[in-house]
Order: sequence, then structure tokens, then C-alpha cells
Amino acid sequence: MTLPPLAPVSALEVRLEVAAGSLTGAVLLRAEACLDDTSALIRDEAGKDWVALDGVTITAPAAVVVVTTQVAKRTSSNPDGFTSESVGDYSWQANGAAGLYLTAGEARIVRRAA
Repeated sequence: MTLPPLAPVSALEVRLEVAAGSLTGAVLLRAEACLDDTSALIRDEAGKDWVALDGVTITAPAAVVVVTTQVAKRTSSNPDGFTSESVGDYSWQANGAAGLYLTAGEARIVRRAA
């Protein structure tokens, strides 16, 4: 059985600062994939699925929804996992890992909620 994501696309749109319902086509598919992947990671960390018996209703506490949208936003905003870039005299480098992951703080929140 495929589980629904722990947060809806509309919650991710708010964090991405785009109008509700404005994600379409490939961008919407990417957002849905990020939410699905993030939800799987969080469920693995928690050892809990947070889905009601109807298989549709999400029962996750608000803190888990927040972590879901934070991780999905981080992943969707940097899908290639870049950790640095340089253009001319400009240089930028990220602190930490790239790709889909939970920070230590996010993992703590998820485990506490479980």
C-alpha cells in the first residue's frame, strides 16, 4: 500500500512562497515526489506511519508536518544537491550535507513525536 505524504502540496507552496495551486506540470510532480520521499524518510526515522485506518487521513502531529515541509522545501529548492558554486569573483558554499536528509534537530523532533 502506498502511503499518502505527511504534508499536502499546499503546505509546501506556503513555505516556497508561491500562490496556492500555482505549482503545475513537472514542478508539481517534483513537489509531490519531494513530499513522498521526505515522508518515507520521516516514517523510517519514527517507526510510525501516521495514517488513520482509512489509509488516507494523516494523523501526524503539527511538528512532524513542519519538519516534512522544511525537508521537502530544502530538497526541492536544491534538487541537484549543490554544496557550492562560483561565478566570477562570487563564491558560495553550503554548510552541511546535500540531498534528502534530516538534520539532527529534525530527527529529534520526529523521534519525540513518535
